[in-house]
Amino acid sequence: MALPLDGQTAIVLGTGPELPADKMAAFQDSFTIGVNRFYEAAPNFIPTVAFWIDGGVTDEFPEWYGWPLCVCDASAKPQNGTLQRHNPPAALPMRADPLPKTLAALDPRQLYHRPNTAVVAAIWALSLGARWVVMCGCDCEDDGRRPDQLAAMRTAKAELLDAPYRVAGDHRHPVWPWPRCVSENPVMWASYTLSPRMTNCNQADARRAIRRFYEVN
Repeated sequence: MALPLDGQTAIVLGTGPELPADKMAAFQDSFTIGVNRFYEAAPNFIPTVAFWIDGGVTDEFPEWYGWPLCVCDASAKPQNGTLQRHNPPAALPMRADPLPKTLAALDPRQLYHRPNTAVVAAIWALSLGARWVVMCGCDCEDDGRRPDQLAAMRTAKAELLDAPYRVAGDHRHPVWPWPRCVSENPVMWASYTLSPRMTNCNQADARRAIRRFYEVN
């Protein structure tokens, strides 16, 4: 079955204090997923997808969510009438399932619940066929939230980065060593943004392909 992100590189953009908001132009031709209230962290950048798992995320600035494709936990589907009419989100069921051993076993019709929206978004991108994922602004630095919440987010990220994902049918190499763009490390930033693994993306085509996938399947 064809998946809408087959072979695509996905950039998950978190809202952590380490997000290099002034460098988002490097991703303007990439498939990007802005999580939660991403507009607060990088107000001048519209990602391909706006992604959230908590209710009320769209309440403060519903107009912004009219631009990207919206994907959310079904229980967090917004009640805003304008958004529902003009840009209804793909609302997917959330399950606390363990991560499968292969990418092919990921179910794109569900979200895998973790206490870290960026992690949920990364797994979702993999389930839709993405084979390279860069997580930017997702280092789980202290942003003032409760210590227990921060610890849970870090644990979820560690689980994902350590996951033994391998290409279906090829057990020789891990799919991806899970690199992360770090703003304070120019060498690392350049190595990821200039990597041949970074693929260009037609934003409109990507949004249509994902919406069509969920309408048909």
